[in-house]
Amino acid sequence: MTSSNLKISGYLSRYLKRKWALLQLTGSCGGNDRLEQLEGFRDILDSDWGDVDILENNRFRIIISKDLYENALIHDYALGYSRIGKQFECVKVMLENKGAVAWVLTTGYYCAFYSAIEALRVLGRFVHYLDDCIIRKLFNRASRSNNLALEAGTYIGTASFDAITNEYRITYAKTRSRHHVLTWSQTHEVLSNCFRRETLDGEDRYVLDRLLRVTNTGSDKKIANLSEIRNTWNYTQPALYGPAGERRGAEFCKLVVDPVSAYRWGQQVRSARSPEVETNTVALAVSVFSCLHKQLYDQILPSSIAGNCLPKDHVFCGE
Repeated sequence: MTSSNLKISGYLSRYLKRKWALLQLTGSCGGNDRLEQLEGFRDILDSDWGDVDILENNRFRIIISKDLYENALIHDYALGYSRIGKQFECVKVMLENKGAVAWVLTTGYYCAFYSAIEALRVLGRFVHYLDDCIIRKLFNRASRSNNLALEAGTYIGTASFDAITNEYRITYAKTRSRHHVLTWSQTHEVLSNCFRRETLDGEDRYVLDRLLRVTNTGSDKKIANLSEIRNTWNYTQPALYGPAGERRGAEFCKLVVDPVSAYRWGQQVRSARSPEVETNTVALAVSVFSCLHKQLYDQILPSSIAGNCLPKDHVFCGE
């Protein structure tokens, strides 16, 4: 087993590639060969690109061309890859310099979190916090508002393709969930959908079960989800910045920079609840989601874009 062929990451990669094909995406970049020439999805919301309709209170739709949608996806995915890789490098540097385990865990968490966001983007799902400034711009751009209102907050967007007009329609709706909780709840749904028809053998089922547990943000959750684990280490238990954190996170610090070992830990662990298992589960999430992100990057982004956005010595996912 290597970091490039973790079984669950491979299943997810194939699932997302099929969805990519269903979205009518080709992987081309509309003739642009440099990343800085492209616009990201947040740039589109904050600009004059596309047509905006307010459908009801706190629900709107933006219509953009296929080329613009595809270029935005490539732009965001490539920059996301670079960001996640840099965070992984920071994890290694902090460990080498004996940094606080709480900071190592928080940074590792963000590797998994942003990898999940990018995977959702490939599926045509977008999680954005829209502030008052962007909301005002969207409202002013709207071709019709019908006395409806938009408020700042976390929005979930869902894309659909219109083959007749060759355009994408992204429908956004405000949610009550916070950004991290919404991202993991969406990821939980993707995991459930992906493996509904896939059969996992033996110990891989334990990995999936643990990932489903820690991405579950609903009222029926059995253990702390990934966002709650991050909050425990980063906010609610300051003692974890000291010796208590070093003891609890000793195995985590070994696993988080070794995706294969983290995955094997997920195959073997059976205990559902303990502070150490909870902590190590973050390393498992880093292993699966960041390696998934790299697999998708290698498979769907044009080499011209990849070559322009990453330095030659870029290190990612334990390579």
